[in-house]
Amino acid sequence: MTGALVAVATALPAPARASVGGDQMTRGGLVAGSGVAAPPVVPALSYVVADADTGAVLAAKAPHRALRPASTLKLLTALTLQPVLDPRATYRGTDADANVEGSRAGMVPGGTYTVTNLFQGMFLRSGNDTVHGLAVLHGGVTKTVADMNAEAARLQALDTHAVTPDGLDEDGQVSSAYDLALFGRAALRNPAIVSYATTTHARFPGGPRSYGHAHPAFQLWSEQRFVQHYPGALGLKNGYTSLARNTLVAAARRGGHTVVVTLMDDGAGAWRDAAKLADWYYAGGWHAAPVGQLVDPVQPAPAAAPAVSRAAAGTPAALRRATTPSRSSVVPETAAGAGGALVLAVVLLRLRAVRRTRRRRALRAAQRRDVPSPRRPSRTATSASTPKKA
Repeated sequence: MTGALVAVATALPAPARASVGGDQMTRGGLVAGSGVAAPPVVPALSYVVADADTGAVLAAKAPHRALRPASTLKLLTALTLQPVLDPRATYRGTDADANVEGSRAGMVPGGTYTVTNLFQGMFLRSGNDTVHGLAVLHGGVTKTVADMNAEAARLQALDTHAVTPDGLDEDGQVSSAYDLALFGRAALRNPAIVSYATTTHARFPGGPRSYGHAHPAFQLWSEQRFVQHYPGALGLKNGYTSLARNTLVAAARRGGHTVVVTLMDDGAGAWRDAAKLADWYYAGGWHAAPVGQLVDPVQPAPAAAPAVSRAAAGTPAALRRATTPSRSSVVPETAAGAGGALVLAVVLLRLRAVRRTRRRRALRAAQRRDVPSPRRPSRTATSASTPKKA
């Protein structure tokens, strides 16, 4: 890997409690609920089918087997970073972003991106460049990975150990189909993540000219085939590396029922395998006697950062709003918090009163001198004399 995303040197975690979710989750083979037809055979080495609403595991194959997660680990990255990063905050791309290993959304050094842009690049194109930018915004790769492992522990995803925020193959970087189902269920409770995961295309900013080439904005198109083709799909994240093979966290909602399907070490048709298992669930599998349970987090989730609407995200107007500082951003810290709005209103009213007083005094002085009254500068003159912001 490049130096920007060098693996964080940490010791391997202690063996996870394989009984998390129930005793039947310890089995290495297939376990399925009784009372309904058996689930279809799929080639994945490990998988889980669960009811996202109740947390009931209805079918599973080696659910706690520790395997390489590939880019499905980005779902844990999103769960860690989305609640704490303002979607309107901006980031300027660097060479380190543009030169990361693996898949990229297309960041350009010197380009300006909102957090929303970066999350869209993560989910639509599995961009390791945008993941790196988000990690830098959060305080760096090392801090991000540490917080990801803390989030995994909070979710009781005890099979998971993150080494990088992008999921590329690294020694010691592992997860399990059971843990991926925990991530999927948690993601479904975060409207912003669901919005990113279900978006099929979005405008991605370009950047300044370099080496004689312009870098205009362009459209990102989702590579998540489950989202593109499965009715009621809610995402969530696909992945692939040569060692992990195909991995997938898929979710769908129909008729008041929400299913989460996770697959690890699968073939090229992973999304079709997820569709088969989801079809089994909707054909009556949700009636099956549970064979396990997706456990709840050990503490409540942090409040999520607000999402930019899917309709507005990526549009030029939305980007201008996202990159333009608001009036409140220049108010001193003493005006922050619950009383910030009131203090700001008082300040603005006082400024207006002072301006009105000055104009009245100037008008009276002009009348006494019998000269034309002063006029406010025209918009053209004002804009010409004020330097434009980059």
